[in-house]
Amino acid sequence: MNGGDVIAEILKREGTEFLPCYPRNSLIESCARAGIRPILCRQERVGVGIADGYSRMHRGKKNGVFVVQQGPGIENAFPGIAQAYAENVPILILPAATGLSRAYEFYVRGRQAAYRVTQDGSEAAVEFLSRAIEADPQFVAAQYALGVVHQNLGNRWKAAAQFRASAQLDPTYAEPYKALGDLYLTAPRRLFEEAIKAYAKAIDLRPFYADAHVGLGDALAAKGEVDPAVVAYQRGVEHNPMNAKVHVSLGKLYYAEKGLYYESVNAYKKAIDLDPAYLDARMGLAEVYEDKGLYKEAIDEYRKVVDADAKNTGALYNLALVYEKVDPKESIALWERYIGLASNLPAEKDWVDVARLHLRKLKQQQGN
Repeated sequence: MNGGDVIAEILKREGTEFLPCYPRNSLIESCARAGIRPILCRQERVGVGIADGYSRMHRGKKNGVFVVQQGPGIENAFPGIAQAYAENVPILILPAATGLSRAYEFYVRGRQAAYRVTQDGSEAAVEFLSRAIEADPQFVAAQYALGVVHQNLGNRWKAAAQFRASAQLDPTYAEPYKALGDLYLTAPRRLFEEAIKAYAKAIDLRPFYADAHVGLGDALAAKGEVDPAVVAYQRGVEHNPMNAKVHVSLGKLYYAEKGLYYESVNAYKKAIDLDPAYLDARMGLAEVYEDKGLYKEAIDEYRKVVDADAKNTGALYNLALVYEKVDPKESIALWERYIGLASNLPAEKDWVDVARLHLRKLKQQQGN
């Protein structure tokens, strides 16, 4: 009998009937052997919610238990734990742990540094996470987290190496495969087949992994396989109806590839309902309206993007184009505003040249 079996026996004697868990922890197998039924949740917050609700139902006479992985698993569970704590709801949370406390200390410091989302923060995160792996080479979560930081820094090959290392250490870990799919999908060499295989592996390991279904849809769409892409997106929606990104992906595909106007508009509107601040959704909806000649509706959406982000050059450019058709004077003002904003941005150079041509033509037409 090992430590996990001892804990499982204690839980059984205390009357634990089932075990919400996600996604891996050695206690899951020990509890299953002890006759405690595991319930694999889709997210950490769901598992905490189950434990919380069970304790509330039994008024603390029986306490809910939730088993979660180390590192990002317990971190994602913190909001639910804090809620239960604030409302005096007794729950038992059992995270897995690395064998070395020093490794975990470096891991936590690395994650904290990465949350700063700055160059200095990312470089500090690389240092701390590397030291965590040095202290415990089997620390899967640290291997994966280091890959994410390298990816954010643009170090694609280092990121891929870390993702592969974490997958080799734990072949049941779905996140590294999804991350590899993202790398392949955005690779300059257009590695769409490799991306599809990586996303499919992540889905095989975790069928309800909504973001992996969305990534698979993106890869299939990039290959021109429209109908399979739609199926992948729809599965992503089934597993996470609150994911605004998948509705935007559907909106793009419906209109650009299948010419389905109403379906596209509904998909974009659904994304906006889920996340009113999601500017890509408003941009996509505006572009569909503009293409259909619904200029008033297009202007309304572009305006909302510009109001939310005054430096959004794409929205300003498109807004100026639409106003050419309905109000040339306003278009002139918008072209001047766009040129003033974008002229110092190297990526906008060609677009600024085109904008100047539009502005010159409009001024000539207006007699300026």
